Amino acid sequence: MRAGLHRLLATSLAVAAIMLPVAGAVHAQPPLPPSTQQLPVPGQTVPAPGQPAVAPSQTLPAPGQPAVTPTQSVPVPNLPPVVSSQTPTVPGQPAVAPNRTVPGPGRPAPVPHQPAAAPDEPMPAAGQPAAAPSEPASVPGQPATPGQPMVAPTQSGAVPGQPPVMPGQPAAAPSQPALVPGESVPAPGQPAIAPGQTAPQPGQRTVAPNPRGPLGPDFHWGVATSGFQSEGHAPDSNWLRYIDANPGWDRLGNSVDFYDHYQTDIKLAADLGVKVFRIGIEWARLQPQPGTWDTEAFAYYDSVVNAIVDAGMQPMLTLDHWVYPGWEADRGGWKNPGMVDDWLANARAVVSHFASRNPVWVTVNEPVAYIQHEVKHNDTNADEMLDKVAQVHNTIYDFIHKVQPGALVTSNVGYVAGAETQVNGPLMEKIHDKLDFIGVDYYFGFEPPKADGSAAAPEGMWDLPIHPEGIYYALQHYSRLYPDKPLWVVENGMPTENGKPRADGYTRSDHLRDTIYWLQRAKTDGMNVIGYNYWSLTDNYEWSSYTPRFGLYSVDVENDPDLTRKPTDAVDTYRRIVADDGISPGYTPVRAVADCHLVDPPASCEAPAPVP
Repeated sequence: MRAGLHRLLATSLAVAAIMLPVAGAVHAQPPLPPSTQQLPVPGQTVPAPGQPAVAPSQTLPAPGQPAVTPTQSVPVPNLPPVVSSQTPTVPGQPAVAPNRTVPGPGRPAPVPHQPAAAPDEPMPAAGQPAAAPSEPASVPGQPATPGQPMVAPTQSGAVPGQPPVMPGQPAAAPSQPALVPGESVPAPGQPAIAPGQTAPQPGQRTVAPNPRGPLGPDFHWGVATSGFQSEGHAPDSNWLRYIDANPGWDRLGNSVDFYDHYQTDIKLAADLGVKVFRIGIEWARLQPQPGTWDTEAFAYYDSVVNAIVDAGMQPMLTLDHWVYPGWEADRGGWKNPGMVDDWLANARAVVSHFASRNPVWVTVNEPVAYIQHEVKHNDTNADEMLDKVAQVHNTIYDFIHKVQPGALVTSNVGYVAGAETQVNGPLMEKIHDKLDFIGVDYYFGFEPPKADGSAAAPEGMWDLPIHPEGIYYALQHYSRLYPDKPLWVVENGMPTENGKPRADGYTRSDHLRDTIYWLQRAKTDGMNVIGYNYWSLTDNYEWSSYTPRFGLYSVDVENDPDLTRKPTDAVDTYRRIVADDGISPGYTPVRAVADCHLVDPPASCEAPAPVP
């Protein structure tokens, strides 16, 4: 027997409604949310006093990607056959297509690849404040390349050639030459310096490097974005209409304009060393009218996907991130009896067209949150939509495996701490047999309801409870339900309010390190975790507002016409984590473990993970 989702939304979701993962996934509306620095020495890492050592960053080449399935692209109705632009590959390596750029209708051709972000700024002079750790400022006078966003250098008070200084730690001195007889010696009370090492600053000590992280070279590190939230230049769709119907919401505009700046953004992701880049393929862009396919839109997405592959990453393609064409909205959206057939026609065209690039597939993003939006904005019946979403997922899963044997396919769930079984359980019962891995989006801990059973709506997503250890219990939940299926964190991140430092002082960098620590604990405890995507590469439109910021790169859409990509403190942190296969086993989380009743009860109380 199943409980109707309407009753679900009125009971267990009284709490969960504000907890639904946010980002690329969730929300923008409050009711629906989604080591320290050491002095580097040759071959060594010097931690600050009392801090554990962190293994030196090493740049590792991305491991070999699987060969592209030799499946020819199937022509889209009324489209000429797709001619492969890829060159022969070495066995075991992904096909790399020429990096061609095809502008969309009425858009200027994007500028070729731009160089990486400018080098780190020099360390602040004595008496000068360091750049804010959460939202660094852009470099005065740095021009933007025509057609491309400005990319500000990392604002971390770093010395050129040295790792960035993390918040609360002293800046490293420039590398010193090896000490030889006649040169300066360590300060009193400090150990002697062996030849070839770098002298420590007073109060610091030399130590041997820590071992590397435990996740290994085959782990799938990635970043996530979505089409509607970041592309801009959006065609008519259900979500443009929802925005128009709500004058109190921020206007979409052109968002961070990924449409024109995808080459720069893909380069930023590649510079992190990640292996996976998630995007959405927008149905509303591909099929502006029933039965009409836009060849320029397919060409645009060809250019984006080819650029991802060219940069050494694997595409993760989302078929439905809550957006469908305006003409489908005119038919009633998911209330339309023909919606399933219309949805599958588009999905088959997309899969046939892009299968040769060997993408990972996400069929429907966070279906339960999607259903809640459609119930609220389009008066859709929740139970009926759940049945239809499960039907399209299961059907396209089979089609993908027919066209792309060996593909990895999922539908990611927005994890709701304290109510996951009630919220996503009915969906998983319908689709779990058609999942190659469990895609989990994790953002927030549990927030107990008030005495009257209602949930207090926060002022913004940045006020929702952040408990990084909760990712352990989210992974544990699904590892116990489906022990034969791998786990992939498809989205995870932390919101700030317009990029300002959080009131609790928790930085994006600290949150990322703490989260990976708990993910590693899950892996060490036997959970088959194979991947992690950070949400998101850049800030974007959070389903009504630009105020919640999730980006590794901050973009001030409303006040910066250049849409400058400014690196947060988490950029260098993520780059180092990826290069080191995770966090050093000696790392101690910055955020202490919360009371178990605030994390993910009852699991976090009945079987708590050992406290570090």
